[in-house]
Amino acid sequence: MFCPKCKNKFKWLLLTCPDCEVPLVDSLIHEVAKPSKEAVRAINYVNYVHLYSPQNESELALLKSILDSEGITYFVRNDNFGSLEVGPRIGLFNAKMIEVQDDQYERANELLTDYFEKTKKEPEESAKEYSWLDKIRMVIEVLVFGWLMPGRRKAKKLDD
Repeated sequence: MFCPKCKNKFKWLLLTCPDCEVPLVDSLIHEVAKPSKEAVRAINYVNYVHLYSPQNESELALLKSILDSEGITYFVRNDNFGSLEVGPRIGLFNAKMIEVQDDQYERANELLTDYFEKTKKEPEESAKEYSWLDKIRMVIEVLVFGWLMPGRRKAKKLDD
């Protein structure tokens, strides 16, 4: 038995509090003031902004690890949807997008910019012009090796 006024506990033999002269109750009910809806929204509402859309799963995993290491809170939109990339990639429908809290956007953007600058590949000189001699050599190789390939001869004999 408890006194609702002084919150003291008494044995079950008493019916009123000797100090406050108030009837005792079986249990104390703690009254908690409910916060207003505006206060709840202000406390729980977090605004996320779009940071980056990765090109593939490996890039997504790498960027997530960078953000995790810095303690940046992020959310990946469509993370579990369309991971097999069935059908066309439609940006707003099935593309994965990394979103971060608006107060952490600047730091996350700095991290990703720094990462992309360090990993930026220089244009390779793979568009090399072949000389006429190289082109003639390639044609001869295709003709010679095309005729001498053992797998192609067997296929022709089986068809006959």
